[in-house]
Amino acid sequence: MEFCTYPLLSIIVHGVFVSAFVSCFLYVGLKIISMAINKSLERRVWVMIVAVVVFLPLRVMFLGFTVMSKPGDLAFEVLAFLGFLAMLFSTSVCVVISVLRPIADSLAVHWIFESREFGTVSQQLNIISMEHLNMPVSGFLSDNADDFSVGASQSLLRAAV
Repeated sequence: MEFCTYPLLSIIVHGVFVSAFVSCFLYVGLKIISMAINKSLERRVWVMIVAVVVFLPLRVMFLGFTVMSKPGDLAFEVLAFLGFLAMLFSTSVCVVISVLRPIADSLAVHWIFESREFGTVSQQLNIISMEHLNMPVSGFLSDNADDFSVGASQSLLRAAV
């Protein structure tokens, strides 16, 4: 059985890079999880970590096994394609979680806050907080600056929560 040394050397260098990258990604990902503000963000980061930690080394493993067969053989082509699929899946998961999901979330929030049925955000938050505190809403929402100051209204909102 003949081995081609050039691809083997490049795969070894690639494997060293992937192991360093996965280690750094795991360290940073765990730090991000400790600072996550809710379970949804924590779950997204966990999915990204699993995608990177599992599929990038799997890609290196598939490419490493291609050295044992000749280019053009069925085994070589299948292993190279599996390496491509592992990289494609890892990249796709990370792009969807880090780019597309936040865009979809921001568009959904924008649509909710700007819908005509909901009214303006400040009016709704003020009405909710004033009803919670059993205070008159009409004075709070008036345009007269003498009724309530902005600082007082912010402290009332904080107290309501």
